Parts: sequence; C-alpha cells; structure tokens
Amino acid sequence: MTPEEARDRYQRLRAVSREYHRAAFRMVAPATIERVGRRVGLRVAGGRLVIATQSEFDLVNDLIVYSGFPSGVEPALVRYARTARPGPGSDEAMMLDAALRSRFVAFMVERRHALGGFMLRDLVDDSELWLMDIAMSEHMEPGGRFIGRLTDPGPFSMTCGVLVPLTDTIITAIEDAMPDQSQESRARVCEDPRLPFLVYRTAIQSGAMVSVTFV
Repeated sequence: MTPEEARDRYQRLRAVSREYHRAAFRMVAPATIERVGRRVGLRVAGGRLVIATQSEFDLVNDLIVYSGFPSGVEPALVRYARTARPGPGSDEAMMLDAALRSRFVAFMVERRHALGGFMLRDLVDDSELWLMDIAMSEHMEPGGRFIGRLTDPGPFSMTCGVLVPLTDTIITAIEDAMPDQSQESRARVCEDPRLPFLVYRTAIQSGAMVSVTFV
C-alpha cells in the first residue's frame, strides 16, 4: 500500500461512516438529544441545547449514536443496524460492523506512520495501533494524549468522529471514579458505558473542547 492508496482508502471508509452516522442520528427524537445534553452538563433553553462550541454538540452526537444510556437505552446505531441492508462483503457492511464493535481508548501519540496518520500507544494495555484520521491529525503531535472512540476496519484504526484531549483534569476525574489502579481495573473502566459520559462531561465543564474542531 502506498501513502496515496492509504489516504484514498481512508477517505472512502470515512465517507461510509459519515453516511451511517447521519442516518442513525436522524432516528433520534429531540427529547433524547436534550436528555443526553443535560447528562453532560449542557443547559436547555427554548427547547434547544446551549453550547459554547460545535464540538460540544459533536460529543452529544457521539453519545447518542454509539453509547445510548447506561440505564439500558440502546445506541441509535444499534437501531439503525437492524434496518440497514448493506451488501455482503461491501465497505458499508464492514464499516457498520466495525462501528458496532468500536471501543473507548486512552492513548498517546508516538510517531507519524510512513503511510500517513500516526502510531499510537494504548495507555491501558500498552499495545500499538495505526490511526488514520486526516481531520484529527491537525490536533496531534507526538507526545499528545487523547481519549475517544476508535473503530478498527483494518488495516488501520479510525476515530468515530471525535476525540478529547486527555488533560490532567480528565485523568483526575477518571481516577476518582476508579480508585483501584490495577491494569485489570483500568481495562474494565474503559469498557464501562458510563466512561464516555464522564469524560465528555468533564471536557465540557473544564473548557477542554474550546479549541477543538471536528470535520
């Protein structure tokens, strides 16, 4: 694979992911948007969320599509997947399956990848992964730390559209929620459906999203 082929493949898969993400979000009632917004600390005025930046709404969007509610309300993407009919073996089918298996990852940017994007170090299990994300690359430099939802269509990983800078304030909030710092405990927390709500709420309240934009 050449750098041009990697970029073209990424752009194709990103277009597919945007299509199903938007389709899933269109299935959501306005009351659900307000409910999720309140859950991460946003106010509602006149029937609309009050946001400081578009990135704050993007975090709400991510929770609605991929997380649902820890109380048992399923993600919009799960509802969409029951009605979608992608062709077997198609990019659409592969990306939808990968999105349904997405995971929340805390990572450090290690270095640029020869074909584009970056090599990351998972801060929980110390594994390496190759991230291709043209928009997010604008915010990344080696040594930077982030947390967010990743999907693994192969041969690279991709974000599901948003990432949050892993600030000291967010780390403290996570540590307060998980006093047991063993590796097994950290792995369980990363799989906990409440974690994205905690991270996004802390990011919004601490102003971490003010300088972050998503494309």
